Amino acid sequence: MILARCRALTHEIDRFSIPSWGARHYGFFGVYAETAVFEMILEIDDNEKIVHWVITDDVTSSNQQCIVSRA
Repeated sequence: MILARCRALTHEIDRFSIPSWGARHYGFFGVYAETAVFEMILEIDDNEKIVHWVITDDVTSSNQQCIVSRA
């Protein structure tokens, strides 16, 4: 379900940028997709497991279409 919503947002993804900003456990990336350029935020824990991942065209929105977050 989540990946289907991501696919509806981006369609084909051409490439990801290297991190434009971040630290050891999180980073901000560019996502170059068929429909537009998006932002991706990736956060990992000490065991290198994903705890938060989002691809978005509005980082400040409280309603994200393409998000995985572990509480």
